[in-house]
Amino acid sequence: GIIGVGFGGFICRQLEQFVQGPNAPNLYWALRGLPRPFIDLTERSEFEDLDIRERAHLLMNRLDRHVAALQCVEALRLYAAAHDGKFPKELSSITEVPVPNDPVMQKQFVYRCTGPNAVLEAPAPKGATERDAIRYELNLKE
Repeated sequence: GIIGVGFGGFICRQLEQFVQGPNAPNLYWALRGLPRPFIDLTERSEFEDLDIRERAHLLMNRLDRHVAALQCVEALRLYAAAHDGKFPKELSSITEVPVPNDPVMQKQFVYRCTGPNAVLEAPAPKGATERDAIRYELNLKE
């Protein structure tokens, strides 16, 4: 399970790089098709120690959050493609596809649009480090 979480995080980082490439396809539907939770460690009995179980749960949530944030980024790209290359003023303006919520906070990701740039964020959850926060700075080509 923990190895799966680590591998999932590695794949997410590769996807981050891939979607920045020229002519990169939109991966919204591929990400939407992934199971939620992506990896479920809650029923694993191998984690007898409470600290290990808590960390495993945090890592599992971080991976699910990472996948949801990437899907949200792809929803923003879909919106921009359909609206003259402009980001929406707010996430609720996206009606083309369902926009995932932050699965850790159970609410929308934090989003700000400033013209051709946008920021998508998710603060570190309680008991986590800043490494568990997410921040994507999005820039549209002119």
